[in-house]
Amino acid sequence: MNKSLIYGILAFLVIPAVYADIAVSYLDMGGPNLFSLIIILLIETVILFYLLKGKLSFWYSLLTVFISNLVSFIVGELLKSLTMGSRFLTYYRDYNEGIFILVMLVLCIITIIVEWPVIYLMIRKKVKVNKYKVLYYSVIINIVSYVILYLGHLSR
Repeated sequence: MNKSLIYGILAFLVIPAVYADIAVSYLDMGGPNLFSLIIILLIETVILFYLLKGKLSFWYSLLTVFISNLVSFIVGELLKSLTMGSRFLTYYRDYNEGIFILVMLVLCIITIIVEWPVIYLMIRKKVKVNKYKVLYYSVIINIVSYVILYLGHLSR
């Protein structure tokens, strides 16, 4: 069995441990369900695979997205424990949409900053790409993720 397939299987086995992006730690909605996590990770994987024009295997792209989201989730949990955490965002989600959007934007920027080096470190030996191009990829991937999270918020 090739390594990429093993990485892909392992990613799906431990996927419940990953909450995509820092904002998920703050949303305090009981956590997204497994289906939405899989969808977000698959969408992010497809975007990364497409942006790299297939230079990485799909499974390695999935592993890269999985690890970057795991790191951003851990950072999100640390930030939540150091701040007023999920109660702060939940309050504004329910009472002030403008501040909620602003906070989500700040969390998106933090997520981009956290995930950018992780993605870069994972792909730099496999694909010749400069770190600023990877920053661009991280911005695109996370904007799409946060739009999905926001749309999920609107549908609740």
